[in-house]
Amino acid sequence: LRPQKLTHPAQVTDHCAIDLDQKAMEVQLAIQTLESSNNARRIYNEGGNSKPYAIVTLMVPLTTDNRKGEQILGKNAEGNTVFGKSYDYYSGSSTIKVQYDTMNMTTMCQVGALVETNQAGCLVEEGVIRIDGIDHAYAYNPESDNRNGRTIAGFSETAQQKMMECAGCPYKDFIMFYEYYGSASYADEWISAAFDGTATTFRNGNADFSNFGLDGRHQAIKTAAITMNIFMYVIRELEN
Repeated sequence: LRPQKLTHPAQVTDHCAIDLDQKAMEVQLAIQTLESSNNARRIYNEGGNSKPYAIVTLMVPLTTDNRKGEQILGKNAEGNTVFGKSYDYYSGSSTIKVQYDTMNMTTMCQVGALVETNQAGCLVEEGVIRIDGIDHAYAYNPESDNRNGRTIAGFSETAQQKMMECAGCPYKDFIMFYEYYGSASYADEWISAAFDGTATTFRNGNADFSNFGLDGRHQAIKTAAITMNIFMYVIRELEN
């Protein structure tokens, strides 16, 4: 069989960046301390690499409506241009999200819950952003207000909405797992139990992580993140 050419090419660098969350999480799990385990859990829940955005406060509220996808330009701490785009906002809004461009993986804004951050692609703490040709003064905290819209935990937390209750749902592969475990968020429940050192309460396939130390629980976490959370999200994207 010959590889087929995509008829609707898509930019997927942002989706692929979830692998960097997995890597960062595994680095923390390998340290095998309670602190590093908590760090790994934050990365799992909050992310740091995929679909990054900033929450900024405008000095003067918007005077016009902004459409989702409108280009936003700003500067980083070195004075280099930062590219982003808008969400939907209405006139009068003073707190907005700026979704960062992720075409260049080396100049991304990588903060979120990461222990080692990269602010090369982040907006400077205070400055001016240009939206649809209009300059807006703003301020925000680069350490706490740079967040992520796509996380490993989120793949499971939104599974019911995106794979059971959507147009064209249910997704056949997901339903097989749902019927076995008896829960739409089975992947997140498994990993949460492993972090907590407690037992799962599925219909089938339970595990009691109180019987394992940090090493055993961490092995379960990093494996399940790939084979349960990320795997099902990839299948969903293929079936979509």
